[in-house]
Amino acid sequence: MKSSSSQDSSDFAFLSINNLLYYFKQIDEKINVMIKKMISYLGNSYTEITKEVTWPTMESLQQSTMIVLTSTLLITFIVWLMDTGAAFLLKTVYSVIK
Repeated sequence: MKSSSSQDSSDFAFLSINNLLYYFKQIDEKINVMIKKMISYLGNSYTEITKEVTWPTMESLQQSTMIVLTSTLLITFIVWLMDTGAAFLLKTVYSVIK
C-alpha cells in the first residue's frame, strides 16, 4: 500500500501531465490558426498584386524616373552651392579675424 505522500506526488504528476497535454493542444490550435491566417494573407496579397493593382505603363514610368532624377540633381546642386558659399563666407570671416 502506498503512503499518502507518494500518492499525493503521483496525483500531482498526473495533473501536471494533463495540464501539459492541455497546453500543448492549445498551442497546436493557435499555431494552426496562425498558419491559416498567413496562408489567407499570402493568397489575398497575390490576388491583389495580380488582379487589382494598376501598374504604370513604360512611358509613364520613364517620365516619372526623369522627373525624380532631375529633381535630385537640382537639389544636389542647390545644396552644393549653399555649402560652397558657407565655406567661402567662413574662410573670409576667419581670415579677417586673424
